[in-house]
Amino acid sequence: MIKSKILPIFRSRAFRLTALMVLVVTLIWMGAQQQRARRYQEISLHLLPEDQEALVYEEKIMEILHEEQLLPATRSMDEIRLDAIETTLARHPFCRSTEAYWDIEGNLHIDFQQRQPLLRVIDMSNRQYYLDESLRVMPLSERFTARVPIVSGYIDEEIPPDGILRSPAGKRIRAWARQMQQHNFFYVVSNQIRIEKDGALVLISALGGHRFVLGDTTRWNDKLLKLKVFYREILPRKGWSRY
Repeated sequence: MIKSKILPIFRSRAFRLTALMVLVVTLIWMGAQQQRARRYQEISLHLLPEDQEALVYEEKIMEILHEEQLLPATRSMDEIRLDAIETTLARHPFCRSTEAYWDIEGNLHIDFQQRQPLLRVIDMSNRQYYLDESLRVMPLSERFTARVPIVSGYIDEEIPPDGILRSPAGKRIRAWARQMQQHNFFYVVSNQIRIEKDGALVLISALGGHRFVLGDTTRWNDKLLKLKVFYREILPRKGWSRY
């Protein structure tokens, strides 16, 4: 009688499904343990985006990881802390974001997303730095000089810890950088931007060397619309020699 009661339990669909799930979870856990006990094969560092020139040497990044003892000599996957690698590299001045992960073959991959220079600033003390796509200050690169518009003139501001320029000149620079992000046209035509003593922003064009006094940011959209009309409609009709 006991046997006849037990057999239906083992034959029930619910029991079979439960047993199958337990088996699958066990196999996954065992596979993960074996994977962690293995030694990693290769380390691949990916400087992104791929179409951007590298601002930092790969050797420098690997040197940082070794100095922080994040790549043990044992090459044991169990000793690699992916979160520590990401946290360490996130502090790099050229890093926008980073991700470390394993592939199925036991190779370690590190994606290093670089910040993208938008403007190069030269202040009155001849300090030079970039403004990146988030409109924050970033240092120059010893590896590569980005070909971006230059901002110079009456700029005298200590760089704050968060990298956000807040002086009147700094706000104008950031405002112009924002326009460049939103309208690629201004990125193409602007070669140099100068901040005058009275704070006025002067655009020196890459096309013909024209100077456009944009002043402050009041009626900003009207001024930039007129600039677009000048290049797209007036110049083609009246010719470069007139200006």
